[in-house]
Amino acid sequence: MPDRYDTMIDMATIEERVIALLKANLADADGITPATKILDMDSSAYRQELAIQAIETAYDIELPGAGIEAFTTVGELIEYVSEARV
Repeated sequence: MPDRYDTMIDMATIEERVIALLKANLADADGITPATKILDMDSSAYRQELAIQAIETAYDIELPGAGIEAFTTVGELIEYVSEARV
């Protein structure tokens, strides 16, 4: 069973990777942090779909039907990915 330290490292890795995937796939992705609001990331629906597919593929999960807009902040998305992959 992983201890708290392992969980913290794992969460940091997930955070870095999800943010990197968002930056790689969204047009306006500078300065993305866990506090960034999803709606503030100005990007086309096509680019959002690319980001969703990249995250789903990287973690072998499915995001909710509403996709990336199902989350208010990037931090909520990171938390969902962390919990869904367990």
